[in-house]
Amino acid sequence: MNEEQKRKIWKVLSGINFCALSTCSDGEPHTTMVQPSVTSELNFIILSKDTRKKISNIKQNNHVWLTFDATGLFKIPKVVYIKGKAELEQLNQTTFNEFLSYHGWITKKIYKNLTAEGFEHMRRIYIKPEKIITVGIFGKLEDTISFIV
Repeated sequence: MNEEQKRKIWKVLSGINFCALSTCSDGEPHTTMVQPSVTSELNFIILSKDTRKKISNIKQNNHVWLTFDATGLFKIPKVVYIKGKAELEQLNQTTFNEFLSYHGWITKKIYKNLTAEGFEHMRRIYIKPEKIITVGIFGKLEDTISFIV
């Protein structure tokens, strides 16, 4: 993937507030809507309470899929699929600030009441992509491009 393609994908993804996160444990898939941060290097940060099913699934199997639908008002579908590996860590002030740095005021307002005391029950999910598949991002629907990262 060249820098221009990377910038185009980042521009599309950074404009999407929610995506689907798919995890799996014991052969059973589980998909949930999440609010990711997208770094300029196309890594993804998601916050979650440590009691959520996605956390226990990632502990068993850290392979995940993210699905971003950027179709919006466009006439052709624009979708980005991310296959990657997730890393879990305890949320702290530094990683919380990093997550917020990629978001606007609405997200900051949603999370404004999360204090350091609440961090002990939260996890940061950090996803590094292994494969990125884009549909319609670079022009036409038939422009399906797969990148190994």
